[in-house]
Amino acid sequence: MTVQQVHVHDRNVGERTNIERRVKSNVPIKMAEANSVTENSSDPFNVAYWKKRWEENQVGFHRNEINPYLLRQIELVTGQKLTAEPIGDTAQFVENSKKTWFVPLCGKTMDIPYLLSQGFRVFGLEAAKLAIEALDQEHSLCLTYNEETKLFTGADGLLQIYMGDLFDCPIEKFGPFDYVWDRGSFVALEYPFRSSYIEVMQRALKKPDGSWYNFKYLMDSVQYDKSKFGGPPRSVDDEDIDKFFKSWCSVQRVESEVLPEDSRVAKAVGGDTFVHIYFLMPL
Repeated sequence: MTVQQVHVHDRNVGERTNIERRVKSNVPIKMAEANSVTENSSDPFNVAYWKKRWEENQVGFHRNEINPYLLRQIELVTGQKLTAEPIGDTAQFVENSKKTWFVPLCGKTMDIPYLLSQGFRVFGLEAAKLAIEALDQEHSLCLTYNEETKLFTGADGLLQIYMGDLFDCPIEKFGPFDYVWDRGSFVALEYPFRSSYIEVMQRALKKPDGSWYNFKYLMDSVQYDKSKFGGPPRSVDDEDIDKFFKSWCSVQRVESEVLPEDSRVAKAVGGDTFVHIYFLMPL
């Protein structure tokens, strides 16, 4: 490493630390500030940052409920009428479908035990071990870990969670997946790395011969003025949808709503902030 490289690294660490402090205190971050760090970052998902958030229990992004957008759109995705029963320690995980959901950056989302309780298989991906352990403890999933494969397995074999960075995961070994529930993955990623993310997701949805699997993809996104807030979550506008998705899948916006003015993101943006739910299928 050259002296110049050391100086660049030290400057970025200082800038990132300052931005992290402001995220925790809900102080808005300008887009230019975010880019000054991300363009030089070798860690697109900020794995160390998110691990620290879990260690310090700074997880206000976690929902203590099944995601309502998933509940409303799951029939569209799967073609099945499903229940919305509460998930607790006594949930039964009995397979009644060979279909598998891919949930990237899953954290300890309650969506996973919900999908398992509906009879689906689930493949999750999460870098923070604390999040996976919390998911296991709160829902009695009986997870066991294989250090060689980096896989947690539980729920009578219906659940697998890869522990690590999405960009390091040999995702094609585990796919192709029937369904994707992107409930905060694309919006967590820093802007300069979105093309790389799409490349990984495409590998997760292709057959060994390179043709598209018959996937269904549900994505939760947020849209706001990017000049006013650097995220996360990061904005997804019409231009982003056209650039990153429309060349390889059909895109339908199935839900939209305005975020309440007192929500963390809306307050940081200081203007209109929207949630959009997209449903994607192969062309």
